[in-house]
Amino acid sequence: MRHAELGIESIKVVPAAPVPMMTLMGYSVADWASAATLLYVVMLACHYIYKNFIKPSGKEE
Repeated sequence: MRHAELGIESIKVVPAAPVPMMTLMGYSVADWASAATLLYVVMLACHYIYKNFIKPSGKEE
């Protein structure tokens, strides 16, 4: 591998290298991503329940 190619490949890896070590308020990035995903799923479920059961949008016969 030439010197230029080694430099380019190392630049590609640098942004991803510190991600496993990053923490926010004591929780890792993976924990925050899991919490955000859970919150998103709960919001989708609430929206579905509201849209289809609490406030049905159809003409009653």
